[in-house]
Amino acid sequence: MWTLHILTSSMLGRSRTGTSNISTGAAPPSSSARTAGIVQRLKSAVDLLLRDTAPPISPSRRGAGESPLIVDWTTFFGLKFSDLTKEPMALCRVQCTYSSDRSLVDRADAVLFHVRDINLNSLPSVRYSFQRYIYFLMESPYHSGIAVSRLSKNFFNWTMTYRLDSDILVDYDRLIPKNAADYPYTKNEYSWDNVTSVVMGKTKMVAQFVSNCHTPSKRENYVERLAKSISVDVYGSCSTKACGRGKAECNIMLTNDYLFYLAFENSVCLDYVTEKFWRMKTLIVPIVLRASDYAEIAPNGSYIAADQFASPKDLAAYLERLANNRTEYLSYFEWTKDFWYSSYTQHYCDLCARLHDDSLPPKSYDNMEEWWMGKGNCQNDFAQKLLTS
Repeated sequence: MWTLHILTSSMLGRSRTGTSNISTGAAPPSSSARTAGIVQRLKSAVDLLLRDTAPPISPSRRGAGESPLIVDWTTFFGLKFSDLTKEPMALCRVQCTYSSDRSLVDRADAVLFHVRDINLNSLPSVRYSFQRYIYFLMESPYHSGIAVSRLSKNFFNWTMTYRLDSDILVDYDRLIPKNAADYPYTKNEYSWDNVTSVVMGKTKMVAQFVSNCHTPSKRENYVERLAKSISVDVYGSCSTKACGRGKAECNIMLTNDYLFYLAFENSVCLDYVTEKFWRMKTLIVPIVLRASDYAEIAPNGSYIAADQFASPKDLAAYLERLANNRTEYLSYFEWTKDFWYSSYTQHYCDLCARLHDDSLPPKSYDNMEEWWMGKGNCQNDFAQKLLTS
Protein backbone atom coordinates (compact mmCIF):
# COMPACT_ATOMS: atom_id res chain seq x y z
CA MET A 1 0.00 0.00 0.00
CA TRP A 2 1.63 2.95 -0.97
CA THR A 3 1.30 5.55 1.38
CA LEU A 4 4.13 6.92 0.35
CA HIS A 5 2.81 3.96 2.32
CA ILE A 6 1.82 1.92 -0.52
CA LEU A 7 -1.43 0.19 -0.06
CA THR A 8 0.48 -2.88 1.05
CA SER A 9 -0.70 -5.27 3.60
CA SER A 10 -2.85 -3.31 5.92
CA MET A 11 -5.84 -4.99 4.79
CA LEU A 12 -4.29 -8.31 4.07
CA GLY A 13 -2.30 -9.13 7.18
CA ARG A 14 1.04 -10.06 5.62
CA SER A 15 2.76 -12.95 7.33
CA ARG A 16 6.10 -12.11 8.87
CA THR A 17 8.40 -14.81 10.09
CA GLY A 18 11.25 -12.64 11.29
CA THR A 19 12.20 -9.08 12.05
CA SER A 20 13.83 -6.52 9.84
CA ASN A 21 17.56 -6.11 10.02
CA ILE A 22 19.51 -3.00 9.14
CA SER A 23 20.05 -2.70 5.43
CA THR A 24 23.78 -2.44 4.84
CA GLY A 25 24.06 -2.52 1.10
CA ALA A 26 21.97 -5.39 -0.21
CA ALA A 27 20.42 -4.48 -3.53
CA PRO A 28 16.81 -3.29 -3.11
CA PRO A 29 14.04 -4.81 -5.19
CA SER A 30 13.81 -3.32 -8.65
CA SER A 31 11.34 -0.49 -9.05
CA SER A 32 9.15 -2.55 -11.39
CA ALA A 33 9.14 -5.59 -9.09
CA ARG A 34 8.34 -3.51 -6.06
CA THR A 35 5.54 -1.67 -7.82
CA ALA A 36 4.09 -4.97 -9.08
CA GLY A 37 3.96 -6.27 -5.53
CA ILE A 38 2.34 -3.09 -4.30
CA VAL A 39 -0.30 -3.23 -7.00
CA GLN A 40 -1.14 -6.88 -6.24
CA ARG A 41 -1.61 -6.15 -2.55
CA LEU A 42 -3.70 -3.09 -3.37
CA LYS A 43 -5.84 -5.08 -5.82
CA SER A 44 -6.56 -7.80 -3.25
CA ALA A 45 -7.67 -5.20 -0.71
CA VAL A 46 -9.77 -3.22 -3.16
CA ASP A 47 -11.45 -6.38 -4.49
CA LEU A 48 -12.97 -6.87 -1.06
CA LEU A 49 -14.36 -3.34 -1.10
CA LEU A 50 -15.78 -3.57 -4.61
CA ARG A 51 -17.88 -6.69 -4.17
CA ASP A 52 -21.39 -6.17 -5.50
CA THR A 53 -22.87 -8.14 -2.63
CA ALA A 54 -21.48 -8.54 0.88
CA PRO A 55 -21.04 -12.11 2.16
CA PRO A 56 -23.95 -13.60 4.12
CA ILE A 57 -24.34 -12.17 7.61
CA SER A 58 -24.85 -14.51 10.52
CA PRO A 59 -28.23 -13.84 12.14
CA SER A 60 -26.66 -14.47 15.55
CA ARG A 61 -24.74 -11.22 15.20
CA ARG A 62 -27.17 -8.76 13.67
CA GLY A 63 -30.54 -8.57 12.04
CA ALA A 64 -31.08 -9.04 8.33
CA GLY A 65 -29.91 -6.00 6.42
CA GLU A 66 -28.06 -4.48 9.37
CA SER A 67 -24.50 -3.34 8.84
CA PRO A 68 -21.72 -4.34 11.27
CA LEU A 69 -21.52 -2.32 14.46
CA ILE A 70 -18.15 -1.11 15.79
CA VAL A 71 -18.12 0.31 19.32
CA ASP A 72 -15.11 2.32 20.40
CA TRP A 73 -14.56 1.44 24.04
CA THR A 74 -11.91 4.11 24.40
CA THR A 75 -11.27 7.49 22.87
CA PHE A 76 -8.29 8.32 20.68
CA PHE A 77 -6.40 10.87 22.78
CA GLY A 78 -9.75 12.30 23.86
CA LEU A 79 -11.38 12.15 20.41
CA LYS A 80 -14.30 9.85 19.64
CA PHE A 81 -13.74 7.31 16.88
CA SER A 82 -17.39 7.80 15.91
CA ASP A 83 -16.48 11.40 15.00
CA LEU A 84 -13.14 10.54 13.37
CA THR A 85 -14.76 7.98 11.08
CA LYS A 86 -17.62 10.06 9.67
CA GLU A 87 -15.76 11.45 6.67
CA PRO A 88 -13.85 8.30 5.63
CA MET A 89 -16.90 6.05 6.06
CA ALA A 90 -18.98 8.34 3.85
CA LEU A 91 -16.74 7.26 0.95
CA CYS A 92 -16.41 3.60 1.93
CA ARG A 93 -17.87 1.05 -0.51
CA VAL A 94 -19.14 -1.09 2.36
CA GLN A 95 -21.15 0.16 5.30
CA CYS A 96 -20.61 -0.11 9.05
CA THR A 97 -21.77 1.89 12.04
CA TYR A 98 -19.16 3.34 14.39
CA SER A 99 -20.57 4.25 17.79
CA SER A 100 -19.17 5.64 21.04
CA ASP A 101 -22.18 4.38 23.00
CA ARG A 102 -20.87 1.73 25.39
CA SER A 103 -24.40 0.51 26.09
CA LEU A 104 -24.38 -1.02 22.60
CA VAL A 105 -21.33 -3.18 23.26
CA ASP A 106 -23.38 -6.39 23.61
CA ARG A 107 -24.43 -6.01 19.97
CA ALA A 108 -21.04 -4.93 18.65
CA ASP A 109 -19.33 -6.97 15.96
CA ALA A 110 -16.06 -5.29 16.92
CA VAL A 111 -14.87 -3.36 19.95
CA LEU A 112 -12.12 -0.83 19.31
CA PHE A 113 -9.46 -0.16 21.96
CA HIS A 114 -6.88 2.60 21.58
CA VAL A 115 -4.19 1.00 23.69
CA ARG A 116 -2.85 4.28 25.08
CA ASP A 117 -6.32 5.06 26.49
CA ILE A 118 -7.26 1.70 28.01
CA ASN A 119 -8.36 1.78 31.64
CA LEU A 120 -7.71 -1.68 33.06
CA ASN A 121 -10.40 -1.08 35.68
CA SER A 122 -13.03 -0.33 33.07
CA LEU A 123 -13.34 -3.13 30.53
CA PRO A 124 -16.48 -4.74 29.06
CA SER A 125 -18.09 -7.01 31.66
CA VAL A 126 -19.44 -9.48 29.10
CA ARG A 127 -17.86 -10.68 25.89
CA TYR A 128 -19.40 -12.74 23.09
CA SER A 129 -17.63 -15.23 20.87
CA PHE A 130 -18.60 -13.45 17.66
CA GLN A 131 -16.96 -10.19 18.71
CA ARG A 132 -13.56 -9.01 17.53
CA TYR A 133 -11.55 -6.97 20.02
CA ILE A 134 -9.26 -4.60 18.13
CA TYR A 135 -5.78 -3.51 19.28
CA PHE A 136 -5.43 0.02 17.85
CA LEU A 137 -2.14 1.91 18.15
CA MET A 138 -0.16 4.37 16.06
CA GLU A 139 2.70 4.95 18.51
CA SER A 140 5.89 2.92 18.79
CA PRO A 141 6.33 0.25 21.49
CA TYR A 142 8.28 2.80 23.53
CA HIS A 143 5.09 4.87 23.85
CA SER A 144 2.42 2.19 24.18
CA GLY A 145 1.08 3.42 27.51
CA ILE A 146 -0.17 0.46 29.53
CA ALA A 147 1.62 -2.84 30.06
CA VAL A 148 -0.17 -5.08 27.56
CA SER A 149 0.87 -8.08 29.63
CA ARG A 150 -1.70 -7.10 32.26
CA LEU A 151 -4.53 -8.01 29.90
CA SER A 152 -5.56 -11.63 29.64
CA LYS A 153 -4.17 -13.83 26.89
CA ASN A 154 -6.26 -13.91 23.73
CA PHE A 155 -7.91 -10.62 24.70
CA PHE A 156 -7.30 -9.15 21.25
CA ASN A 157 -8.48 -10.74 18.01
CA TRP A 158 -7.18 -8.28 15.43
CA THR A 159 -4.39 -5.74 15.34
CA MET A 160 -4.81 -2.29 13.80
CA THR A 161 -1.39 -0.60 13.76
CA TYR A 162 1.32 0.76 11.46
CA ARG A 163 3.01 -2.67 11.38
CA LEU A 164 2.80 -4.22 7.93
CA ASP A 165 1.83 -7.57 9.44
CA SER A 166 -1.17 -6.05 11.24
CA ASP A 167 -4.61 -7.37 10.44
CA ILE A 168 -5.58 -3.82 9.42
CA LEU A 169 -2.80 -1.44 8.47
CA VAL A 170 -3.04 2.05 9.92
CA ASP A 171 -0.76 3.99 7.63
CA TYR A 172 0.04 7.64 8.11
CA ASP A 173 -0.22 8.34 4.38
CA ARG A 174 -0.04 6.65 1.00
CA LEU A 175 0.82 6.86 -2.65
CA ILE A 176 -1.22 5.00 -5.24
CA PRO A 177 0.47 3.33 -8.25
CA LYS A 178 -1.04 4.68 -11.46
CA ASN A 179 -1.51 1.16 -12.79
CA ALA A 180 -3.83 0.45 -9.85
CA ALA A 181 -6.65 1.84 -11.95
CA ASP A 182 -9.45 0.44 -9.79
CA TYR A 183 -8.48 2.38 -6.65
CA PRO A 184 -11.94 3.66 -5.64
CA TYR A 185 -11.07 6.80 -3.68
CA THR A 186 -10.05 10.34 -4.54
CA LYS A 187 -6.53 10.62 -5.92
CA ASN A 188 -4.46 13.49 -7.28
CA GLU A 189 -1.71 13.70 -9.87
CA TYR A 190 1.59 15.54 -9.89
CA SER A 191 2.53 17.72 -12.84
CA TRP A 192 6.13 17.07 -13.88
CA ASP A 193 6.46 20.68 -15.03
CA ASN A 194 5.41 21.84 -11.57
CA VAL A 195 7.73 19.35 -9.89
CA THR A 196 10.65 20.61 -11.94
CA SER A 197 9.80 24.25 -11.26
CA VAL A 198 9.58 23.68 -7.50
CA VAL A 199 12.77 21.65 -7.33
CA MET A 200 14.83 24.16 -9.27
CA GLY A 201 13.72 27.02 -7.02
CA LYS A 202 14.97 25.56 -3.72
CA THR A 203 17.85 27.44 -2.06
CA LYS A 204 18.34 25.90 1.42
CA MET A 205 19.85 22.57 2.42
CA VAL A 206 18.37 20.58 5.33
CA ALA A 207 15.40 21.15 7.65
CA GLN A 208 13.97 19.25 10.60
CA PHE A 209 10.80 19.74 12.68
CA VAL A 210 11.19 18.38 16.21
CA SER A 211 9.05 18.33 19.35
CA ASN A 212 10.74 15.48 21.25
CA CYS A 213 14.26 16.50 22.20
CA HIS A 214 15.43 13.30 23.92
CA THR A 215 14.50 10.17 22.00
CA PRO A 216 15.00 6.39 22.18
CA SER A 217 16.63 6.50 18.73
CA LYS A 218 19.11 9.23 19.84
CA ARG A 219 18.43 11.03 16.56
CA GLU A 220 19.43 14.31 18.23
CA ASN A 221 23.04 13.10 18.52
CA TYR A 222 23.24 12.31 14.81
CA VAL A 223 21.72 15.67 13.86
CA GLU A 224 24.23 17.49 16.03
CA ARG A 225 27.10 15.72 14.27
CA LEU A 226 25.60 16.22 10.81
CA ALA A 227 25.24 19.96 11.44
CA LYS A 228 29.00 20.23 11.77
CA SER A 229 29.35 19.38 8.07
CA ILE A 230 26.27 20.93 6.45
CA SER A 231 23.61 23.56 7.17
CA VAL A 232 20.74 22.05 9.20
CA ASP A 233 17.82 24.26 10.28
CA VAL A 234 15.94 22.73 13.22
CA TYR A 235 12.44 24.06 13.94
CA GLY A 236 10.17 23.41 16.91
CA SER A 237 10.38 23.05 20.66
CA CYS A 238 13.97 21.78 20.56
CA SER A 239 15.13 24.95 18.80
CA THR A 240 14.65 28.70 18.80
CA LYS A 241 13.46 28.62 15.18
CA ALA A 242 9.77 28.75 14.24
CA CYS A 243 8.47 28.14 10.73
CA GLY A 244 5.09 29.85 10.96
CA ARG A 245 1.74 29.73 12.66
CA GLY A 246 0.63 26.31 11.51
CA LYS A 247 1.37 23.07 9.71
CA ALA A 248 0.35 24.43 6.31
CA GLU A 249 2.86 27.28 6.52
CA CYS A 250 5.61 24.90 7.57
CA ASN A 251 4.92 22.58 4.62
CA ILE A 252 4.90 25.51 2.19
CA MET A 253 8.27 26.56 3.54
CA LEU A 254 9.65 23.05 3.05
CA THR A 255 8.32 22.87 -0.49
CA ASN A 256 9.64 26.25 -1.56
CA ASP A 257 12.94 26.48 0.28
CA TYR A 258 14.51 23.18 1.35
CA LEU A 259 16.18 20.40 -0.61
CA PHE A 260 16.18 17.80 2.18
CA TYR A 261 14.17 16.98 5.28
CA LEU A 262 15.37 14.92 8.25
CA ALA A 263 12.57 12.40 8.74
CA PHE A 264 14.31 10.78 11.70
CA GLU A 265 11.78 8.96 13.89
CA ASN A 266 11.97 9.20 17.67
CA SER A 267 12.04 5.39 17.75
CA VAL A 268 13.61 2.94 15.33
CA CYS A 269 11.11 0.10 15.42
CA LEU A 270 9.78 -2.42 12.94
CA ASP A 271 7.79 -0.61 10.21
CA TYR A 272 7.45 2.57 12.31
CA VAL A 273 7.06 5.31 9.69
CA THR A 274 5.08 8.43 10.56
CA GLU A 275 3.99 11.67 8.93
CA LYS A 276 7.60 12.87 9.07
CA PHE A 277 8.43 10.68 6.11
CA TRP A 278 5.27 11.50 4.19
CA ARG A 279 6.27 15.12 3.96
CA MET A 280 7.94 13.91 0.79
CA LYS A 281 4.55 14.51 -0.82
CA THR A 282 5.31 18.22 -0.48
CA LEU A 283 8.23 17.66 -2.90
CA ILE A 284 11.20 17.36 -0.59
CA VAL A 285 13.68 14.49 -0.31
CA PRO A 286 13.37 12.76 3.09
CA ILE A 287 16.43 11.49 4.92
CA VAL A 288 15.66 8.51 7.17
CA LEU A 289 17.66 6.60 9.75
CA ARG A 290 17.16 2.94 8.75
CA ALA A 291 16.67 2.01 5.10
CA SER A 292 14.96 -1.33 5.75
CA ASP A 293 11.88 0.30 7.29
CA TYR A 294 11.02 1.98 3.98
CA ALA A 295 11.83 -0.71 1.43
CA GLU A 296 8.25 -1.97 1.18
CA ILE A 297 6.37 1.30 1.48
CA ALA A 298 8.21 3.90 -0.58
CA PRO A 299 9.16 4.26 -4.24
CA ASN A 300 12.64 3.13 -5.10
CA GLY A 301 15.02 6.11 -5.22
CA SER A 302 12.72 8.51 -3.37
CA TYR A 303 14.60 8.83 -0.07
CA ILE A 304 18.10 8.77 1.44
CA ALA A 305 19.04 6.57 4.42
CA ALA A 306 21.66 7.56 6.99
CA ASP A 307 22.62 3.96 7.67
CA GLN A 308 23.86 3.66 4.08
CA PHE A 309 26.71 6.08 4.81
CA ALA A 310 29.84 5.51 6.86
CA SER A 311 29.43 8.76 8.80
CA PRO A 312 27.40 11.98 8.98
CA LYS A 313 30.28 13.67 7.18
CA ASP A 314 29.91 11.27 4.24
CA LEU A 315 26.15 11.85 4.17
CA ALA A 316 26.72 15.61 4.17
CA ALA A 317 29.12 15.30 1.24
CA TYR A 318 26.51 13.37 -0.74
CA LEU A 319 23.84 15.97 0.00
CA GLU A 320 26.18 18.73 -1.16
CA ARG A 321 26.78 16.82 -4.38
CA LEU A 322 23.05 16.57 -5.05
CA ALA A 323 22.55 20.25 -4.27
CA ASN A 324 25.17 21.14 -6.86
CA ASN A 325 23.74 18.78 -9.48
CA ARG A 326 20.03 19.52 -9.82
CA THR A 327 19.61 16.94 -12.56
CA GLU A 328 20.73 14.21 -10.18
CA TYR A 329 18.67 15.71 -7.37
CA LEU A 330 15.60 15.78 -9.62
CA SER A 331 15.91 12.02 -10.11
CA TYR A 332 14.64 11.62 -6.52
CA PHE A 333 11.24 12.81 -7.79
CA GLU A 334 10.84 10.36 -10.67
CA TRP A 335 8.25 8.58 -8.53
CA THR A 336 5.82 11.47 -9.13
CA LYS A 337 5.42 10.22 -12.71
CA ASP A 338 4.22 6.80 -11.58
CA PHE A 339 2.11 7.51 -8.51
CA TRP A 340 -0.95 9.46 -7.49
CA TYR A 341 -1.27 10.85 -4.00
CA SER A 342 -4.33 10.49 -1.80
CA SER A 343 -5.32 11.83 1.59
CA TYR A 344 -8.11 9.29 2.14
CA THR A 345 -8.03 7.62 5.56
CA GLN A 346 -8.28 3.98 4.50
CA HIS A 347 -8.06 1.93 7.67
CA TYR A 348 -11.55 2.53 9.07
CA CYS A 349 -13.04 1.29 5.82
CA ASP A 350 -10.64 -1.67 5.80
CA LEU A 351 -11.86 -2.74 9.24
CA CYS A 352 -15.44 -2.49 8.03
CA ALA A 353 -14.67 -4.60 4.96
CA ARG A 354 -13.16 -7.34 7.11
CA LEU A 355 -16.25 -7.43 9.30
CA HIS A 356 -18.34 -8.03 6.19
CA ASP A 357 -16.18 -11.05 5.31
CA ASP A 358 -17.61 -14.02 7.20
CA SER A 359 -15.06 -16.35 5.60
CA LEU A 360 -12.29 -15.09 7.90
CA PRO A 361 -11.34 -17.74 10.48
CA PRO A 362 -11.37 -17.08 14.24
CA LYS A 363 -8.16 -15.52 15.48
CA SER A 364 -6.65 -14.18 18.69
CA TYR A 365 -3.24 -13.19 20.02
CA ASP A 366 -2.12 -15.30 22.96
CA ASN A 367 0.93 -13.10 23.64
CA MET A 368 0.22 -9.56 22.54
CA GLU A 369 3.22 -8.20 24.41
CA GLU A 370 5.60 -10.50 22.54
CA TRP A 371 4.08 -9.60 19.16
CA TRP A 372 4.29 -5.88 19.83
CA MET A 373 7.33 -5.49 22.05
CA GLY A 374 9.33 -8.64 21.34
CA LYS A 375 13.07 -8.82 20.93
CA GLY A 376 14.25 -7.21 17.70
CA ASN A 377 11.15 -5.07 17.15
CA CYS A 378 13.02 -1.93 18.22
CA GLN A 379 16.67 -0.90 18.28
CA ASN A 380 17.74 1.33 21.14
CA ASP A 381 20.14 4.21 20.44
CA PHE A 382 20.13 3.44 16.72
CA ALA A 383 21.39 6.85 15.60
CA GLN A 384 24.08 6.91 18.26
CA LYS A 385 25.34 3.53 17.07
CA LEU A 386 25.67 4.93 13.55
CA LEU A 387 28.18 7.40 14.97
CA THR A 388 30.33 4.70 16.54
CA SER A 389 30.08 1.86 14.02
